[in-house]
Amino acid sequence: MSNYLTISSHGVICHRWNSAKRGYFDIHENKNGFSVVDNSGEIVYTAPTMEKAEQFFYERSPVENMWPHLRETVELEDGITVGDIINIIENDDMLLLYARKTYPNFRSLVVPPTIRRCIVISETLTTTVETKPFRSDSGPNKDTVLTLDERVKIYRNGLLIKTYKMSWSLIDFLEAMFGEANSGNITLAPHGLFDKSYTPIKDIFRYLHHPCELSPNLTLHDIFEFVKSEKVLEMFISEYSWCDVKAFHEAAEILPDKIKEHEIQALEVYSYSEVWDNNLNLIFDFHGKSVENENYYGVDFVPTNMLASSPITIKSATTLEIKGKDPHCIKCFRTPSLLEVLDAIYWEISFYGNPVEAQECKESLMRRKKELETELNRDSTYK
Repeated sequence: MSNYLTISSHGVICHRWNSAKRGYFDIHENKNGFSVVDNSGEIVYTAPTMEKAEQFFYERSPVENMWPHLRETVELEDGITVGDIINIIENDDMLLLYARKTYPNFRSLVVPPTIRRCIVISETLTTTVETKPFRSDSGPNKDTVLTLDERVKIYRNGLLIKTYKMSWSLIDFLEAMFGEANSGNITLAPHGLFDKSYTPIKDIFRYLHHPCELSPNLTLHDIFEFVKSEKVLEMFISEYSWCDVKAFHEAAEILPDKIKEHEIQALEVYSYSEVWDNNLNLIFDFHGKSVENENYYGVDFVPTNMLASSPITIKSATTLEIKGKDPHCIKCFRTPSLLEVLDAIYWEISFYGNPVEAQECKESLMRRKKELETELNRDSTYK
């Protein structure tokens, strides 16, 4: 079970799943709903649905630093207004820093009361908010009560073909509330970030959610240098992607003892989708690949300095599964935002911790592998 957030008029509450607690209690279904019982069989909690019964196993605490929680699923309590959200931003230093840099007009926008997404497919797959916020001389609509709709309608060539559920992350919710219409694709190149007319972009945060392309021959080292050049961005990615960014940047500068041949010849950000119980997830991930045989490889245990000079591309081709009476798959193209590119890279390379922790984990797994091989060889000699 994953953590999730609840936004109330008093702030943001994090609900953390307590797996240890689950070992001492169980959920039983009965004619009135569901009961949580302890090991002696005594009922300690009742609820009308399984989902509500599972709330017993969550620990609740207020969120003090929003950046590491921006990627988590969010829900709104009933009655939350635009003004409540603005107050929450104003009272959290890190969230306010993010909002000021990303949405400089967030205090003056008129926000739609129902926040809802749709997916439009032609050759490309685009996720968009049905109604964008807009500026008004009358100022923000602070008293407007907000509804966050998890339903996402999928249109193909103008026709509605499917409706799924898709959870909202906190960062997607903020983008839907305050993200004004973007000005087109941007390009990340070895010498920085550029708009569609190839003018250098200085205020990087305002373009975090713009569709992003990578220039030819861009390397992992180039991306590291880009993130390092903007100290607030480096700090933000460290928190948002749960990654010791500086440790990887430093590791990339260490010259290898010797140049080793390995299968990874290039790096790739790629897209895929998951559908589970009518819930849709659209994901960008990161892996290594061999140009010669088109094999793909994890990069978690590869030393950073061995990857730094590798070129990075985006594989925009993806497949969306449509379930129902007429199940089929739609092949299309999907372009990541700048933030999705950076997050896919930093999240994946730090999956087992910083470079030192990843190396220790790798060595531990290799030792265990050797022990198992020894045990198997020993057992085979006695047969």
